[in-house]
Amino acid sequence: SAGAGRLFPGANCKPNTEAGNQFRYRGKYARDEKGRLFVSELHGYNYEGYLDVVELNKTGELDTKVRRIPASKENIERAKEFQHGVVKLLKDTDGDGVMDQANIWADDLDPCYGIVPVKDGVIAVAAPDIVYLADKDNDGECDFRETLFTGFSVRVLERAINNPRWGKDNWIYIGGGGGGGKITGPHLDEPVEIGNTDFRILPDGSAIEPVAGTVGTFGMTMNDLGDRFPCSGGQPAVYAVPVDRRYIIRNPHIPGPPSNHSAVNY
Repeated sequence: SAGAGRLFPGANCKPNTEAGNQFRYRGKYARDEKGRLFVSELHGYNYEGYLDVVELNKTGELDTKVRRIPASKENIERAKEFQHGVVKLLKDTDGDGVMDQANIWADDLDPCYGIVPVKDGVIAVAAPDIVYLADKDNDGECDFRETLFTGFSVRVLERAINNPRWGKDNWIYIGGGGGGGKITGPHLDEPVEIGNTDFRILPDGSAIEPVAGTVGTFGMTMNDLGDRFPCSGGQPAVYAVPVDRRYIIRNPHIPGPPSNHSAVNY
């Protein structure tokens, strides 16, 4: 909430309604070392549900039945045409503190579930890929794009790899969302298997490895100490036990302890 937020001395925070006109289908935002504000957009979420409702409305009858069923296979396939990710750089062109311009850095990504600032740009998490987008000549436009990792599985749109966060150890931690797989990349020596678990990457794409803790659906944050709190639809707050995964898996004949624990007593 706004009341729980913390600002630096002398800073202030107020609604930026004009910025809301510069991007749609709000996703995540990130500020880089230059203070630039990036946003990611997830387009087409639950579009298959909308298509189902359109079909239902054609009957002309009021439907009062409460149900929870997946959309039809036909509409799930049709909805994929509208599902994609966008990354934009927001700008304040007249210096009044209000973002009034949006530069598109990528509008053809797979559904994007978060961005994190890196040198000259951002890394976008868009399963099955993790993509680096950068402005190498410092003109405010994206002129460099590289897929650092690929191979993450995609099941339903509501869950995939998500919410990248910088750790105190200079690795980027990413929520699993059930989106593991056999991961490859141009800077990896060999493919890496990522199971149903969270993981971390080096920003240059040279390493990726699983970590303790699992985001079951969507959402993950970290505190000032580097503790991670994955999100799960069935628990109000989850704490990822900070145990190095190499100790958990060194004996393949003994199941490891759960790495997700409740962070509340209710």
